[in-house]
Formats: sequence, structure tokens, C-alpha cells
Amino acid sequence: MDIFSRTISAPRIDLLIALVSSLIAFAAGVVLGVISGYFASSRGVARFISEGIMRCADILQAFPVFIFALALVGFRGPGTGNVITALAFLNIPYFLRVTRGAVFQVREQPFIEAARCAGNSELRIAFVHVMPNSAGPALANISPGIGFAILLTSALSFVGAGVPKPTPEWGSMISIGAPNMITGQWWTAFFPGVFLGLTVLGYALCGDGLRDYIDPMKRR
Repeated sequence: MDIFSRTISAPRIDLLIALVSSLIAFAAGVVLGVISGYFASSRGVARFISEGIMRCADILQAFPVFIFALALVGFRGPGTGNVITALAFLNIPYFLRVTRGAVFQVREQPFIEAARCAGNSELRIAFVHVMPNSAGPALANISPGIGFAILLTSALSFVGAGVPKPTPEWGSMISIGAPNMITGQWWTAFFPGVFLGLTVLGYALCGDGLRDYIDPMKRR
């Protein structure tokens, strides 16, 4: 198997998994974050739902991420679709908490009171007025989330629970090439690792730049 061709072919599967899982987690996390944040001070069923969402997020984040992902993929079996499902499920609490923190600030703004005085329902205010103004921090964290998803996908493939072999994937390539380093064939694992590291670093730097661009205080 040619190392160079497999190294430049691997991003197709890695990016597919990372992009799809991150977008699913972003959409679900923003919606749940708006619900849990806006109705946190309400009474009755709305407050119960808000607290239930946060307690579920606490339970998910109580487990080590890699171990939980390994358990989810192991339960459903290795495969691209199962890895996407597991990563999306694990990243939802992260976007939920980021959005929830932004909602706490936005819901106290004067335009929210104006929307309420205009006769809008609480549900309409939450999703029409609060959500668009609270999605910025979560949007800025999509890029680091994609890098983390790529890294976690490679880790799952490295232990044999991610993308099945012989599909080109950086983690599985490192797993295949690592034993060869003892015999002096270092390039079989070195170059996939370098490309993996540079890709994750690039997405992290893009996230920092996007965060500075979205925040008007940092553009001054």
C-alpha cells in the first residue's frame, strides 16, 4: 500500500466524519442550549425541562470522552456512520453549555423586553430573538470541534474501533505503521501523524481567528 496516496486520500473520510458530526452537534446543542438557558428561571414544566437537559449533559460529561466514544462505537460496531453518531452525541453537551452561557446574557437585553411587550410568546422570543444572538460563541467553536472530532476519529481507528481497515484513515495508518518503526521503516507512521497534527492545529487556529472576528470587542 502506497503511503503517500493513502495519506492524501485519508482526509476525505476524516473530514466527512468530522464535518457531519460537528454540524449535527452544533445544531442540536444550540437548540438545547437556548431551551435550557432561556427557561432556566421559568416555573413549571419549562423549568423542569431546562433542568432535565442540564442533568443529562452532566451525565454525558461525567465519563471520559474517549472511553465513552469507544463504548458507543463498540456497542453499534465499527463503521463510518456509527463513528459520526457517537461523535455527534458526545459533542452536543459542549455546544449546549457554550450557547447556554450566551443566552443568559442575551435574555437580559432591552430588546428582549421590547419583544415581550410587543406580544410575542416566550417560545417565539427564545428561537426568533434570543437564538440568533446567542449562536456566535457556538459558531466560533465549530472549527476547534472539527479538529477534536478528527483527532478522536483517528484515536478510535488506531485501536480498531473506528473506520474499518483497509479504508485510508490517518489513525489506522498510524496503527499499521507503528510496529514497522522498530525495523527502521519510520515513514509509514510518521507522515500520517504529521498530517493529522497539522490538520488539527489548523482548525484550532481557524477557530481562534473566527472567535476574534465575531467578538466586536476584539476587533477594535
